[in-house]
Amino acid sequence: MSQPSFSVIIPTFNRARFLPEALDSVFIQGVADVQVIVVDDGSTDGTEAVIADYGHKHGHKIDYVRQENGGAAAARNTGLSMARGRLISFLDSDDLWVPGKMKAELSVFDNIASADAVISDSERWMENELVCRSWFEEQGLVMPENKPAPLPPMPPLWTRRKPFATCCLTITHTALERLGQPSFDTSLPTHQDWDFVIRMIHSCKVIVLPDSTAIVRRFNDGTRVGRPLPGTPYPPAVKRVMAQRRYRIFEKAQNMKGWPDEVVPHIEQARSEAAREFADNLSGWRRRGLARMVVGELQRGAYRSAAVVMASGLAPAKVRSLFSSSARAKGRTHIATTTERPS
Repeated sequence: MSQPSFSVIIPTFNRARFLPEALDSVFIQGVADVQVIVVDDGSTDGTEAVIADYGHKHGHKIDYVRQENGGAAAARNTGLSMARGRLISFLDSDDLWVPGKMKAELSVFDNIASADAVISDSERWMENELVCRSWFEEQGLVMPENKPAPLPPMPPLWTRRKPFATCCLTITHTALERLGQPSFDTSLPTHQDWDFVIRMIHSCKVIVLPDSTAIVRRFNDGTRVGRPLPGTPYPPAVKRVMAQRRYRIFEKAQNMKGWPDEVVPHIEQARSEAAREFADNLSGWRRRGLARMVVGELQRGAYRSAAVVMASGLAPAKVRSLFSSSARAKGRTHIATTTERPS
């Protein structure tokens, strides 16, 4: 059996009404030998029938698999276990690719032999309204010559937020093997794609394709379990959970050997800020998780951060801002002084 040029992994949960558009955006790319894998993560909306009907009407082969609901990480891992392509791409079932995406990526891989992965720009839409014309611009990722080039190591934008959408990532099958198993951390209900990106940046040569290749769409359709829509207020309980997961991914990042010296302080700062945000959003009499945060900061020698986390976590909500605001100001000063180099 010949190796496909691409394997496209589409995890889905109760998004049958969006799937045909997502599939259309793959098949209009005009690239031969593409393996399309749809992983149904326990949908109850007739997804299987929609896939069967789509394949019958359009004559496209789709590798469909259904599993018990396990979340996006488990679904993507299942898709990866089935992937045979030289290149691996991801597409969420409510997102769309623009025409020419795959050919542009193939051109990058053909012209930059050392490329392990290609990332590209995207628009972001909320309930069919454009809210961001450029994910890259929003994150501060600017390519001066507006042509494919390696991802700049500084500033490490990935310590602030995932610098690109998962549907704008294509990675070689061989490079994927360097990231370890499982590829996506199933213990992270959210942030597993950010964790994947960090490990990829650490071990791969990533090329930035400045073109906008996808439309990232968000709908208030009930599938974002435990996650409010981006841009909407997050209650303290959600902020606390999200901060705890960010702490974990930066704890993992800090344990990776081989980061450039100038990047390390940014990872440390991101980890400390996550710990402080976790403490800031504790409520009630329980302080579950606080001790682990404090011990973690102490173990890496971040004594001031440990003190702030403990004080903020134990203090009444009315006085927490006194700890968090001063600590964050000192943290920003620390980054500025440790990342400056003589000219």
